Amino acid sequence: MECGICRIVDDPAEDDGTAQIAIATPFAALSESWRGPNCDAPKSNSISIDDDH
Repeated sequence: MECGICRIVDDPAEDDGTAQIAIATPFAALSESWRGPNCDAPKSNSISIDDDH
């Protein structure tokens, strides 16, 4: 998934350092109240991306 605001790409293998979410947590498992670590955008602003990009 990619943030539609700041374009940061979610990588479940990495810790975002702010939300205390376990590494390897899939994006779909994040709470609807989750906010992006870079721009504080809501989860609903995220868009699906291909692995080819």
